[in-house]
Amino acid sequence: MRRFISYKTENRQFASNIRINPLEWGYETWMDNFDLPDGTY
Repeated sequence: MRRFISYKTENRQFASNIRINPLEWGYETWMDNFDLPDGTY
């Protein structure tokens, strides 16, 4: 199951940091700055 990470732009670094936990627990995540192709946002 994939987990969507929602955040305010000013909290991007915090969201990136907390994204690590679900990955370590075996979940997939989706976060725009990691999963959108370059040039699409």
